[in-house]
Amino acid sequence: MRTGEQTSGPDRIPFGGGWSAEIYRHWEYPDDVITSWADLARSYGDFGLFLLPGWFECLSRHLLQDGQTFVVVVKHAGQTRGIFPCRLDWKPDGTVALSGLADELADVPYDFLTSTGDKRRTAALFLRAAEAAGSISSAHWTNLPARRNANVAALGRALRRRFYPVYIEERIRCPEVDLRLPSWEVYADGLRFKRSIGRARSKAEATGQLSFDVHRSMAGLDDVLTEAFRVERSSWKGGMGTAIAQDPAAEAYYRALSRWAAEQGKLYLFTLRHDGALIAFDLCLANGSTAFGMKTGYDQVRARSLSPGNLLRYEDIRYFYQAGGFLRFNFLGACHPSKRDWTPLAGRYFSVSVFSRTVRGWSGFIRRYGWKQPLKKFDALVALVRRRRLAASDDTRGWTVPERVRPADDDPRASPRP
Repeated sequence: MRTGEQTSGPDRIPFGGGWSAEIYRHWEYPDDVITSWADLARSYGDFGLFLLPGWFECLSRHLLQDGQTFVVVVKHAGQTRGIFPCRLDWKPDGTVALSGLADELADVPYDFLTSTGDKRRTAALFLRAAEAAGSISSAHWTNLPARRNANVAALGRALRRRFYPVYIEERIRCPEVDLRLPSWEVYADGLRFKRSIGRARSKAEATGQLSFDVHRSMAGLDDVLTEAFRVERSSWKGGMGTAIAQDPAAEAYYRALSRWAAEQGKLYLFTLRHDGALIAFDLCLANGSTAFGMKTGYDQVRARSLSPGNLLRYEDIRYFYQAGGFLRFNFLGACHPSKRDWTPLAGRYFSVSVFSRTVRGWSGFIRRYGWKQPLKKFDALVALVRRRRLAASDDTRGWTVPERVRPADDDPRASPRP
């Protein structure tokens, strides 16, 4: 694989029957691909926000190194049928791993973009394109929404048909607040720490003026972000070295993302001030009927006495509830207790791990997941073992043993049909 090269255009791979694939290794795409990409992303509903080309461009330009971008575009008769935004990572042992473009860079939902009716074909051709590129020893994708996800099912089917060791795991992630309750008061009264928020507000108002604001436009955006990043650096994140302001690439990314979101009308940058001084911020994006909490920060000095983070989050959710048109506030990321305090609800997401079809790859898979796991995925082997066990028993005469109930076709953990 030419993993480190920059080319003047994509690598083109013909498959026959009018099908082909293009592999893009840097962020330059024809207008028709960008248009198709945006159209496909919008068909994925609210979380399609994180599949838009503008979102991936911010990530690619600011957080990836040269040669890491690996975007596969599958076409039929010149029309885009699938887009697989991925990246390459070089492991310490010298191997190359394929993953979702946003994996470990932004903890947001991810998926492959495919046309209705073409999901199995495009998944299979994506896999063949990755094989043609060569040198990829493993792959891993995370945060793929589990509900009705035919893409994961199609990819799992294609991988197993080509005898790859693959493990698909379901995880609970992205807590979200249901904004469809009868009233804001009903939701707020159900919060176990509502009184604590009330006491913190009273204490803050007794020593100064609290002001809540939401910034949505380009005007003055950079100045507000500079304040926000400075506050975040003053918190525990600064001590851990994980604050945005301590990483020039991360700061460039969040500034580019905020500008892009403002241009798209999707930015909600909430701020809380105490006597004019910024004490907390929440960077949120919204798409359709869902608001997403992207980044939060607060003044560490005031954290114990005023709970600025909770005060602002309370106002954020109230804003979206009362704004109308919003059905969910999604916290994104893991189900941390600080998020669970606000809601008991969360989503189901798949992660997909793929090992190479080599002795080393199968050995690594078995060490991690056990030797029984891959065997359970093959219907023929399971049926053979069952028949052998029945034949060895004298108590099976006159009994009819039904075939094993197959998983539904749209279950990605199902083994491929012959």
